[in-house]
Amino acid sequence: MTYRIVDHSALDVGRGPHPAASPFEKRVGEALGLTAFGLYQIELPAGEETVPHDHRDDLAEDAYAVLRGSGWVVVDGEEVAVGPGQFVAVTVESSRYLRAGPDGLVFIAVCAAAAAVGIHERSGLPVVGVGRAVTSEDVATALDEE
Repeated sequence: MTYRIVDHSALDVGRGPHPAASPFEKRVGEALGLTAFGLYQIELPAGEETVPHDHRDDLAEDAYAVLRGSGWVVVDGEEVAVGPGQFVAVTVESSRYLRAGPDGLVFIAVCAAAAAVGIHERSGLPVVGVGRAVTSEDVATALDEE
């Protein structure tokens, strides 16, 4: 199969497997069969909020796209109003959660491990993926697979 289409109205609402799971989320990515990143539609009723969290341990990056309603993204205690058409990205070390305004808040959340590329401090090897240096074994394995 080359594609899959899922209608959000056909998805169950409930907590996903991640630490910041909300009882108001629809696991869109799971329904689509995605494995490289998490994709969720969260439908917060008026006054409800997501779970406060950061990603210091797993280095995942979060981005949010507001679809309907209004509310606030709260980052390190600072409340910032959000509404339809706005996109928000939060750095891994910052604590964050979203709170719905009086009309509720519907948004898409995308969560993925950072794929930073850099140089490992001690080994001098290139870093790929989440803080992982490429080893000579990785190179040999890749060459064997060609």
